[in-house]
Amino acid sequence: KIDNLWHLIHSPSAGTTDMRYATAMAGPYKPPASPNIDTPLLYAAKRMFDGKRHIIHGWIRDLGGDIDGGDFQWGGDLCVAREVYAGADGQLLFRPAPEIVSVFGKTLTDLAAPPVDTPITVPDNYMLEATIQLPKDGQVAINFREQSTPRSGYRLILRADKQEATFQGATFDYPRHVALDTSKPIQIHAFVQGSIIEAFINDAYAFTCRAYDLRSGALTFRTLQGDTKIEHAVIKSP
Repeated sequence: KIDNLWHLIHSPSAGTTDMRYATAMAGPYKPPASPNIDTPLLYAAKRMFDGKRHIIHGWIRDLGGDIDGGDFQWGGDLCVAREVYAGADGQLLFRPAPEIVSVFGKTLTDLAAPPVDTPITVPDNYMLEATIQLPKDGQVAINFREQSTPRSGYRLILRADKQEATFQGATFDYPRHVALDTSKPIQIHAFVQGSIIEAFINDAYAFTCRAYDLRSGALTFRTLQGDTKIEHAVIKSP
């Protein structure tokens, strides 16, 4: 229970872990505008509560053969601990726990107005903090571990015109509705670690993918539509 609403997080036998809300514990429960708490890679999320904060952990699915196109397996690695808080209209929102962010205390690269469509050299594992200004019709891709071609790697795509975001790779595409307020800059947190990439939009929406096939590569901000400005980008390591 948060404020005057009850929230139910559940994991069906197939598909994503999702959420419902109700005004009474007995229900009826209904979905918010964006009912999935992440991509289908996050599963069996469990909530913990210390009297002050709600924190969830779930596992990031292993994929068969340890390849990006492998079948979903039962089990995996625990995700970054996520603080859960209430948004509008029954929506639960998720941000990386501050204790996790604080682990990445060493700044490797700090770019004011980083280049668009130009690869940035980064280590294999890192945390990204970025600020992006999107127009109402804008679309931008953040390419992680990009190779020699612009659409390679793992692409977190924000589509302000469709109020949607997705994580894409050569073998997957995980779109869903998100609320993108283009009147203010959009904040991105991303954790690129081994075979897992976890990204957070505005400390509210989580998008996770497995990254078995590509363990290194450049970081590139690519404009797909509209006059997008990358205002700031910081690369950090523990």
